[in-house]
Order: sequence, then structure tokens, then C-alpha cells
Amino acid sequence: MIRTIGLGMLAIIISSSFSYAALPARAWDFTKNQEIAIPSGEKATVFVFVSPECPCSKSHEPKLKTLFEQFSQKGVAFVGVDSYPGNRTGESENHFASAQLPFPVIRDTSLEFANHFGAQKTPHAFIVKNGEIVYSGGVDSSQSAASDAEPFLETAITQVISGSHPQPSKTRALGCVISRSL
Repeated sequence: MIRTIGLGMLAIIISSSFSYAALPARAWDFTKNQEIAIPSGEKATVFVFVSPECPCSKSHEPKLKTLFEQFSQKGVAFVGVDSYPGNRTGESENHFASAQLPFPVIRDTSLEFANHFGAQKTPHAFIVKNGEIVYSGGVDSSQSAASDAEPFLETAITQVISGSHPQPSKTRALGCVISRSL
């Protein structure tokens, strides 16, 4: 499948089948300031693309903490991915340290993870189960994590751990664009 990304109309070819083998086995975790193995949950793994610069991403951090607390004990692993291609020495580390997200947040300056998943915005969440992306979209239906927003990610995780396929399996991710430069 070919997706076009605004600002330069850069075409990115994304494989139709997802594979952990195509991703690096290890990455740098901001929250622990160390290299880690990429987690894989017993039931599923949630990859959520986040940014220390994006107000939408930052507003969803409390919800992501709650989702981790709610589902990590049920076999769901969480991984945050910061895919800013520039050099922000200390900025990401400081933000994610103060945010105290309870799951690893990995650096993806080469956009390897963003391109592999087809992540477009922050926050943009993906649920992977048995090597397949079963959900792609927003954390919820709001840019600012409003309390009355539709809980897209929570609903999808609940459906996955109960053994069903998420419906809908794709929702709109609202937030800041993950920049890709030539």
C-alpha cells in the first residue's frame, strides 16, 4: 500500500504484513536511560507515537498512564515511540522523565518505527497481536483528551483481550504530524 504524506508528497511504501522481525530488537528507552529489548505482550502490544512538543500528545499522557495501569496486568505491553528526526539533546529525555510514563519510550530519530507502522501523527496508536496490526488510530476522538471523547484505544484493547477483532479497526489519529524530510 502506498500512503502519501503532505509537505513534499513523500511516498512511503508500507508492507501489508507486519513483522516484529523487521523492527530492531532493541532500542533506547528514555524513561530508564538505557537500551531495552522491544516488549511484546502476551495478549497484545500497544505502540503509541508520542512527542514532547505536541500539545495533543502531551494531553493524552494521563490517559495513556491509565490505560497502562488498566491493561498491563492483563497481558498487554505498551511502548511509546518518539519519532522526531531532529536532534533535541535533552528535550525528549527531560519531558518523558517528568511525564513519568510507566512504560518505555524509545527514540526513533531514523523514523524506522514510524515508517514501518505508517504512523502519521502524535499520538497515533497501533495494537499488534500475533504479528498483525489489528488497530491503528487515535487514543480517543479528541485532540485534547477530553473526558467526553470516544475511547477508541481503550475499546480496541478491551476487544483484543476478549479475543475479538477491534471494531472499528481504524480510527482517525488527531494531533501533530510526524515530519518526514528528504
